[in-house]
Amino acid sequence: MALNRQWRQALLALLACLPLMAMAQQPEQENIAFIELSASADEVYVQQQLRVTVKLYYTNQVVQGQLSDPEHPDAIIEKLGEQKQYQERVNGERYRVVERDYVVFPQTPGRLQLPPIDFQGTARDPRGHHYRIADSAVLFPVNVKDIPAGFSGSTWLPATDLSLSASGLERIGPVKPGDNLTRTLTLTARGLPATTLPSLEIQYPEAIRSYPEPEQRQSSAGTKGVIGELQQTVALVPVPGHDGKVTLPQVRIPWWDVTEDRERVAVLPARTIELISAPAPERTQPPEPTAQTSDDAQAKDSEPASP
Repeated sequence: MALNRQWRQALLALLACLPLMAMAQQPEQENIAFIELSASADEVYVQQQLRVTVKLYYTNQVVQGQLSDPEHPDAIIEKLGEQKQYQERVNGERYRVVERDYVVFPQTPGRLQLPPIDFQGTARDPRGHHYRIADSAVLFPVNVKDIPAGFSGSTWLPATDLSLSASGLERIGPVKPGDNLTRTLTLTARGLPATTLPSLEIQYPEAIRSYPEPEQRQSSAGTKGVIGELQQTVALVPVPGHDGKVTLPQVRIPWWDVTEDRERVAVLPARTIELISAPAPERTQPPEPTAQTSDDAQAKDSEPASP
């Protein structure tokens, strides 16, 4: 019995030393590579932009690795701009940093929890031996609010800024049939991709025929997120038989200011142009026949006859 007790104590002592032996065989992974996550807010509206930043810190011991991207079935996630690489000191130690920025657009209200961001890699110890390293980080849950019941627009547009402008008719005088006018409307939203912006459908007066060109949509990366732009160019042709002033209608686009948490309206003011009929063509009188003088008649009479 005493012998069995001695063997049991020796075995327990050996098992207690195993973790320390394993730690001595390779450096602490948390000092070699680790992930940091941050987000622009912990609460957003549905389809509102949420900026997420992923940073991977790693030392020169890391030989290679793979960093995952965020994904979620109830959100549209796009990479924002190019990946950044730089160096930074943390607690006196120099690290290389890979930074990636993303924009997340939740599609359903409720609690949004992104899956963990993972890093799998290989490091080399001072003796040249390779070993596997890994790290994982989870972003805090984000509360996604539904569309406010009092929003008056037909298209939900949560943005930090939205503007509507027009060009092409700044300096124009009276317009007559046959004149071709070109008007370009531009809708710009900060915090929304171009694909979410509504088409600009305008009912022009009967005195003007409109011929719209295909829409141009473009999204770009700004310092505070995505910037969406929609551009619509329209050819305007006056209809013959109309005189006087004609008003191009006002355009109003309701949107939700996520900074002030209230509805706002982007307005393009009405524009008045003057139409005039084409002037009637002048009637030209045929030239009067010239009187024949006696000298001309004598000259004709005196011409010799042809042989």
